[in-house]
Amino acid sequence: MLKKYIPVVLSFYLFISGNIYAQNTYIPDDNFEQAIIDLGYDDVLDDYVVTSNISGITDLDLTDKTISDLTGIEGFVNLVTLDCTDNQLTSLDVSNNTKLVSLILLDNKLTSINLNGASSLEVLNCEDNQLTSLDVSNNTALTSLNCSKNFLTSLNVKNGSNSLITEFNATANIYLTCIQVDNATDANAGIAPYDTWQKDAIATYSEDCHSTAGIDDELLSEGLNIYPNPVSNTLSIVSKLQLTKVEIYTILGQKVKEVSSNFRSISTTNLSKGVYMVKIYSEKGTTVRGMIKK
Repeated sequence: MLKKYIPVVLSFYLFISGNIYAQNTYIPDDNFEQAIIDLGYDDVLDDYVVTSNISGITDLDLTDKTISDLTGIEGFVNLVTLDCTDNQLTSLDVSNNTKLVSLILLDNKLTSINLNGASSLEVLNCEDNQLTSLDVSNNTALTSLNCSKNFLTSLNVKNGSNSLITEFNATANIYLTCIQVDNATDANAGIAPYDTWQKDAIATYSEDCHSTAGIDDELLSEGLNIYPNPVSNTLSIVSKLQLTKVEIYTILGQKVKEVSSNFRSISTTNLSKGVYMVKIYSEKGTTVRGMIKK
């Protein structure tokens, strides 16, 4: 007779266990969980927080909490504003935070951000991180973007709603030569809304940055080379392709030199010691090389 009840008891146990597990959100970073405890939404450090305690939170300030992993943020389903300034984050996924309007990630170590699903996002500040690519093409509500002081080589802002973006700063990205936008003609001409957008002089706007993605490979195959590097007084640039112009920029995007001939003997005597970016124009397109002045 007892055997008849075993499956029933086991099923009930699994049902209860499943419900208990489903009511908790996994938060492996102790500093993140401690911040939630300090805010009164959790009790003890055990890598879990009751989901119902956080699901209704709309504003979350995690400034300067030494957090390196924000796993569990997906449990904050009603989050509207999130400030993670001055932490140790290397990656972040807010694709489940569909109501998020403002995301501040200033001064972290981010190398990747997943913004897919954050369809309500209006403000994004990811200044001073280590991002190499950023795609906000699906964030059509965006009005403010600050991605300065990163290592961006790819930036896609072609979201069909560039007219809404009144604040834009992509400066101090020394490897960024192309920014993908809705209207490249207006952007390069400085016509509103692009007239207030800030970028390094080395970067240009395009509606398809991928069309120039193969230029570097082609130039390399044609023997493009700059030497010596580091350089003291004279920089030489050689290539089988015909070069048309060379521009030299500081790492802050300020153009300090432009030459249109004699590319084998470019004087760098008047340049201060430091790191520069050399933008090389050829019949096939443009490319950028780093240069150290010693």
